[in-house]
Amino acid sequence: MPATERKAATRWTVTRESFERLLLELGSNPGEAGARYEALRRRLIFYFTRRGLDFNEDLADEVLDRLTRRLAEGVAIGSAEAFALGIARHVAQEQFNKSLQTEAASEVFFDNIPAPSATSDMEARIAGMERCLQGLPKADAALLESYYLGNREGNLIRDRRSLAQTLGLAPAVIRQRVFFIRRRLRKCMERHAEKSDR
Repeated sequence: MPATERKAATRWTVTRESFERLLLELGSNPGEAGARYEALRRRLIFYFTRRGLDFNEDLADEVLDRLTRRLAEGVAIGSAEAFALGIARHVAQEQFNKSLQTEAASEVFFDNIPAPSATSDMEARIAGMERCLQGLPKADAALLESYYLGNREGNLIRDRRSLAQTLGLAPAVIRQRVFFIRRRLRKCMERHAEKSDR
């Protein structure tokens, strides 16, 4: 059997029975269980939002799916909420690792944008970048500048550690936020590049 077929064959999905098992774990009656489920989902969304992650609702649903699977497998979880937050930490780490791998493979703003063929192309490209930077929220633009330029005098790594301390965030969280800001900026610049080619 090809690897893709094996993967599809082993993919687990939530069933009605497994979902009912989760609700039973959350409350003794449907009203209580439903309220605790929604409260847990909101808490998970907030958890991922605080860590600067995109697609927070999807990530929250992923955690709930994994929790449901553990219950269906007969794992003794104790507190459903505490177990779910443990899963959330793993999911957040997975997302950080993915973004760091992507960032390591590409450290410049101009990714996937054709190289300019003339001075006028470069000028148009710089103008597009300036417009895109101006379109960012002020906090995002300031974070990007601080992250890449530092104080323009000292060691950039030291400056980034200092930035993380100033903001009260872990360096990995800062990198994650910068990654997503760069991705938005890059998409904006790609749109400007396409317009200038027309």
